Amino acid sequence: MSVFKYLAGAAFCVAMTMLAPAFSSAEAQSANNVRACQSGNAEGCFYAGAEIAPNNKQNALPYFIRACELGVPDGCFYVGRWQLYGEGNIRQDRSAALDNFERACSVGHYEGCQYAYDVAVLPQFGFRDIGRGLDMMEEGCEAGNIPACKDGAAIAYDGRAGEHPGHVDFSRAGPMAERVCADAYDRLYCQMAEAVYGNPESPSFDAQRGIYYNQLNCNQGVAASCGNVGYIYMMLEEYELAAQAYTRACRGGQQNHCEYGQYLTNWIRTQAAELAAYQAQQQQRNSDIDGLIRSGRYADAVNRAVHEYRSTDLASRAVLAANNAGAMSTLNTQDLYVLAYWFPSGQVSSFVNSQLSARGTGLEGTFGGDTNAAGAAAARYQQQYGSRAPSYTTNSGPTPSSSPVLSSAQASQQTRDRYRAAWCQGSNQNRNVC
Repeated sequence: MSVFKYLAGAAFCVAMTMLAPAFSSAEAQSANNVRACQSGNAEGCFYAGAEIAPNNKQNALPYFIRACELGVPDGCFYVGRWQLYGEGNIRQDRSAALDNFERACSVGHYEGCQYAYDVAVLPQFGFRDIGRGLDMMEEGCEAGNIPACKDGAAIAYDGRAGEHPGHVDFSRAGPMAERVCADAYDRLYCQMAEAVYGNPESPSFDAQRGIYYNQLNCNQGVAASCGNVGYIYMMLEEYELAAQAYTRACRGGQQNHCEYGQYLTNWIRTQAAELAAYQAQQQQRNSDIDGLIRSGRYADAVNRAVHEYRSTDLASRAVLAANNAGAMSTLNTQDLYVLAYWFPSGQVSSFVNSQLSARGTGLEGTFGGDTNAAGAAAARYQQQYGSRAPSYTTNSGPTPSSSPVLSSAQASQQTRDRYRAAWCQGSNQNRNVC
């Protein structure tokens, strides 16, 4: 990613030119810098070396190295350049130069990292040490050098587009790509972070980070990332949001998501229509039963709830109203047996069995020692009426005509659970999936 600049000391010469008048006219200041360096002053060491370097780089070298040790990385960088080229009276020593570039890079020195990477990796310098180059870029990245992050991430992500396949390591690529992405949105590295963390097949899969980078890139107009967001919403069974994400991907040119986005949209509309029809039906049935109860027609209310609507909710409402009105004796015996079958325990069961016992047709005896023992009501109904007792439904809503789930090849339960757990953190905790 970096380009070797071959500055050949130009920047340093400029610095020396700017400082030269002061040095030539103030030997006392030079002595002060030497004394300051001896007492541990980093800038004193650097300026002492700068004063000496134009005439004798070898003598200036210890001052620059000391400045670097005390926290001025330019010292190591300039010495490294001298050693790399053999400038002045400095013997060319590429190995020592690389060491000094590495020291400068380790504290985030911009050019130090550039030189360190190029000298370690480019063939003309003779090292071709990709592993060392990656180590240095990782260290420079941690110190805040974004170009170092880019070089390191490029190697660790895909071996720099396949040039160095032996150095692919997602666990190292991810943090460096994240630093570049966070510094200023860089699509290449933000997508790299997405691939490292968001792909369930990645060895560094991290559901929480995957959600973040997929959504970030989708919001920045990356259509493929919108498709991935749709996939995640499918994991969470948030089908409406999944449809929206797939539609965004489709509009961005991801044709493979168009059909599924449309299918989900149509499925959601169908489910909404079915739910609306169901709710209208339930409202009508509730109104019907409530009307019969208000008019005191408790037996009719129970009979309709049992045989026409087959609803435990409506039947329970009618029985409780009849009991409160002291009208249990008006209920049909056949309906009481059905209710005993539907309600094997609880308040309704107690009222129904009490009424059956009062009529001398209770369930005790023949079908077990307990009143309405398991299966007794259904068996008694079959015996007395020659047919099976009617079944019942609950008011849980319509069953989807089809479910837009992903195949097991696309998503395992473990992946679903990890996405769901990640989604339910922080500000997302109020989502219904949590």
